Amino acid sequence: TLTLTPNPNPNANLNHNHNPKPYPNPNPGKQLKAMVAAEVEAEQNRQALLERHGWHESRRRRLERRFNQERREAGDAIARMGEDIELLMARILIQNGLTR
Repeated sequence: TLTLTPNPNPNANLNHNHNPKPYPNPNPGKQLKAMVAAEVEAEQNRQALLERHGWHESRRRRLERRFNQERREAGDAIARMGEDIELLMARILIQNGLTR
């Protein structure tokens, strides 16, 4: 007699030749969270440094400039991540035969 066993993994990819190209960033959300955390930490460090150094005017300006630059760089990186996520979503939609 022939017994049919249910497919243990119904979501398994049955077309084994289909090998989707890996995306440049496998987990953009995780990276985005890390970058936001880095920006928050930079801001906290900035506050701590300013308080520790008693707000000496010239030193404060120098520190502010450096931290603003770091913050700008983090902001740029976060913006790039957002673009990556947009591209990723578009690619998934196209792959599924949908259009926006």
